Amino acid sequence: EHSQGAKYVVESRPPSASIGSRSFTFDNVFDKSVSQESLFNEISPPLLKSFVEGYNATIMAYGQTGSGKTFTMGSEANSEGDAGLI
Repeated sequence: EHSQGAKYVVESRPPSASIGSRSFTFDNVFDKSVSQESLFNEISPPLLKSFVEGYNATIMAYGQTGSGKTFTMGSEANSEGDAGLI
């Protein structure tokens, strides 16, 4: 869409994102250039450790349709190498 002239509406400067005049703070914010493997390796170890210790663990995946959210979470894995957290 951007290549067709569309503008980015979300600007990220970790650990926050802004949409217009509203700003949101997160533990992690990743931009469009992050690879699936880098994202998974960054977020999964601390979440899994906390989960095993009895804490709730939540990942909120937000993004454009077809951007890889479901794939990254692992629910669309077709092989053991694609396995994710779920």
